[in-house]
Amino acid sequence: MSRKGKRNKTQKLRDFRKDSCQQLNGIKEDINTINKRMEEAEERIDAAETRIQSWEEVVSGLVKLQVQTEAKLTDLEGRTRREKKPGRKRVFISKRSISVDNVVNVDHDYAP
Repeated sequence: MSRKGKRNKTQKLRDFRKDSCQQLNGIKEDINTINKRMEEAEERIDAAETRIQSWEEVVSGLVKLQVQTEAKLTDLEGRTRREKKPGRKRVFISKRSISVDNVVNVDHDYAP
């Protein structure tokens, strides 16, 4: 093999290494970009999960409040039906109901 042939092969090897290095650097940049995007997505997902958990707690509280309110309403409707008598007048002051016949305290919790 002549010197020219060896130089030609050596040059080809250098060119190949240079191209490989450039491609590897490009791949590294792509990986870094993808990692950055994944971190951003993970942060957004974490924030969304936190918001969802907060909303689930709020909705759970509202459902409990709704059940309590329905129970109170049912209880008050029943009391009103039982306590209604012809000719009897009721006066409502704050949370206390005062009847002409007697005083009825309705200031207690109706929660189930």
